[in-house]
Amino acid sequence: SLKEANVRYLGLDAMTRLARIEGMAAQISQQMTTILFSLRKDQDASIRKRALDLLFVICSKENSRKITQELLSFLKVADYKIREELVLKIAILAERFASDLRWYLDVVLKLITMAGDYVSDEIWYRSIQIVINNEKLQKYAAMTMFHALQDESLHENGIKVGSYIIGEFSDLIATKGGDKLFQTIHKHFETASPRTKALLLSCYVKLCNSFPELVPKVTAVFQRYTAHADEELQQRACEYKTIISSERKLLEDVFELMPAFENALDLDEKIKVRDKKAKIANGEVGEEKEDDGEDEGEDEDEDEEEQEDIDLPDQTEETFKEIVMSGKSGYLYKSDALQIGAKMIAGVNHEMKMKIFYGNKTSYALENLSVSFNSPPGVMIKESPSEPFTVNPKEQKPQFLKVVCARPFTAPPVMTVTCTVDGEEESFNLKLPVLVNQFISPYPSDAAKFKSSWTTLTAEAREVVTLKGIDGKTLSDTIADAFHMHKVEMQAAAVPLIGIFNAFANGNPVKMPIMASVAVKGSQCQVIIRSKHASVADSALATFKLMFA
Repeated sequence: SLKEANVRYLGLDAMTRLARIEGMAAQISQQMTTILFSLRKDQDASIRKRALDLLFVICSKENSRKITQELLSFLKVADYKIREELVLKIAILAERFASDLRWYLDVVLKLITMAGDYVSDEIWYRSIQIVINNEKLQKYAAMTMFHALQDESLHENGIKVGSYIIGEFSDLIATKGGDKLFQTIHKHFETASPRTKALLLSCYVKLCNSFPELVPKVTAVFQRYTAHADEELQQRACEYKTIISSERKLLEDVFELMPAFENALDLDEKIKVRDKKAKIANGEVGEEKEDDGEDEGEDEDEDEEEQEDIDLPDQTEETFKEIVMSGKSGYLYKSDALQIGAKMIAGVNHEMKMKIFYGNKTSYALENLSVSFNSPPGVMIKESPSEPFTVNPKEQKPQFLKVVCARPFTAPPVMTVTCTVDGEEESFNLKLPVLVNQFISPYPSDAAKFKSSWTTLTAEAREVVTLKGIDGKTLSDTIADAFHMHKVEMQAAAVPLIGIFNAFANGNPVKMPIMASVAVKGSQCQVIIRSKHASVADSALATFKLMFA
């Protein structure tokens, strides 16, 4: 009867209010079966909505996966009028309680697959932010979206996310080949909306940055749209066509790695800000409180302008080791006055690209900032901009480095940073995470080919190394990625690896095979590296010891 429906509604409403009291959510979670029954089976839409709100409130780290899975199941049969809110709540819970960000990405992909029309821009924008800000997630995200894009019926929001991630991180799945990546994405182009086509054009030009062989195919696509009726598509096509037709340096500079999103709000906070702005625009909320906050911020800035002691010591060995171990991004330098971060693209050819971010944490400008390099023989580094520049207080400025390897080397280059602070010249040194492994690319191979090739490489370097800062299992699991080598699937006590060392000498690319056998026993590790040239094997062993010994 109507009365019974009212009682059910009031009961769910009361539990929702109680669940917001500290310590009560866990007790109310014991009624999960009843709450789920109301969500799935109740004929009254308002009761189903109230059950959804209650599940959102009682969700915790312990039950988040169960609740998220239940909501995903309910999404298949949910009323259309609550699907958008249901999708939003699932995305918020997946982000809030994600102990493994791969699970979060999988949930977002399921939302796009099951209810793509109800996935708002905030949701897929946020998923991209999370991938960009988490280096360990990037390869998984690129591979996951590559497989998702195989489906020609993938929702357009999935195409947007996939094209952005693959365009940005195609180097991490370079073994798939540039042509395969392009074809996988391009098959969605003709049926996509103009907005999505614009994103796809951006993806194509980024792919050209990683795979120069794609330039003719991509140029043909841009040429078709240089006179298109849609102004956005026409402008992108003309600009991108000009960029890839010019000197390669222009393409590399324009489409360098995206920096991490600073101070990015989580999805829940974004929605709150969006809703608050909407209320202000409708005259429902005054703006006085926001003005007060701005005044407080100004007061804080005034306090920060007190006298500071500026100290710029040399880079610590611990900081250098951390970024070397990370392989892709991290901090080059950390002090109370200055922070230098870096993102790297490596393991593709004889070139390594690095984007450096100088973050000035002081109230003084870092003026006339310039860099110089002390590089080992065979390593050439070019910086852009090469002219001195200024990093203003509380500001971040980027600089790009391109490193070319001409021959094997054993020691990392040292960069000296010089700047003027409050009229006094300061300088400090830091080692760059430029090692031989950054110029190795994977070479796919099976067990039989590995065994036959192993005997043909006569230059060998071997040593028993005592591991430091890493356990044997973690080393076995990560060594292939750390050295950009292919891990061969075969029955063996040691980890078999194979790759190509890339160099550029006398105007021509040079490629040399390199193979390794890494056998771990406790904290000891026997490393055997073989190549055609002793210098390649010796430098790779030296790099292994620098990273893991």
